[in-house]
Amino acid sequence: MPIATLVPDNVITQTGWSNVTSNLGLDNGVYASMTDDSGDNLTLTFSNLPGTAASINSIKFVIKDIVIQSKSAVENELNVTIMDTLSQYYSTSHGYSSGAFQTITGATQTTSNGSLAWTVSQVNDIRIKLVHSEPINSTPLIDYIYYEVDYNIAATPVQDFIILSSGLIQLTSGKIII
Repeated sequence: MPIATLVPDNVITQTGWSNVTSNLGLDNGVYASMTDDSGDNLTLTFSNLPGTAASINSIKFVIKDIVIQSKSAVENELNVTIMDTLSQYYSTSHGYSSGAFQTITGATQTTSNGSLAWTVSQVNDIRIKLVHSEPINSTPLIDYIYYEVDYNIAATPVQDFIILSSGLIQLTSGKIII
């Protein structure tokens, strides 16, 4: 079961964020930053799965190298929503500390709605929305955001016929239907 790392490929909404467009999809030490206003939000679309993906085992998001430039930590104020154009699948709140870069990893989600498995189409349509629920009196920085998809590769079709270019086939029992 391969794991694909899907990175942002487009910004859908951007309120209060700067330096976003080409930076969040690269783990390069160049940071996107957000103002500290409540409700500032960022919604991103992501690259697609490889064409060989047949079914999905699980997904999880990762926000790498997030830090806040203040003297105190942020408690459950970064809301991360996994969604598509029509549905909200999961929403979680996360805190992070000041002064030290850290990684926020979302829970591994094996279903899109609590009971049905993810489809390739759903995963290819995923958007992730980041919203700060409270003013934090500082500037949060994020280097890299992505999500990991554990998927199954489509089975290779088996030819259901025999080509005999020369020689004989001896049938000792059974029958041949043409």
